[in-house]
Amino acid sequence: MRFQGKTAIVTGGGRGIGRAISLGYAAEGANVVVAARTAPEVEEVAREIEGSGARALPVQCDVTDERSVEALVGRTVAEFGDIAVLVNNAGIASARPVWGLSEELFQTILRVNLVGSLLCTKHVWRP
Repeated sequence: MRFQGKTAIVTGGGRGIGRAISLGYAAEGANVVVAARTAPEVEEVAREIEGSGARALPVQCDVTDERSVEALVGRTVAEFGDIAVLVNNAGIASARPVWGLSEELFQTILRVNLVGSLLCTKHVWRP
């Protein structure tokens, strides 16, 4: 159990790759904070983690909103203490060809994929 007693935050942790990462950290002994915009999904993953005997905290969070990220980090520290791992997994993509991509959609992709990672990193690793 390489992460026994350590805490990991996984953004986009409610489904797909994020879900798998969350379950993987739990299997290695980590306390896992499962974060995403969709509360039912993060709650389901957290229940699955707790059912395996690990500790989990589901947090609904919009990584593009700095207050939401601050709340995520605050709840994590209050529940588990220090944060050892941050997985900036939250992201969106478009299957549209570039000529069909609106500027509005492109800005949304940038906010989630880039700004979201920046905000999470900024608040998790703040001295």
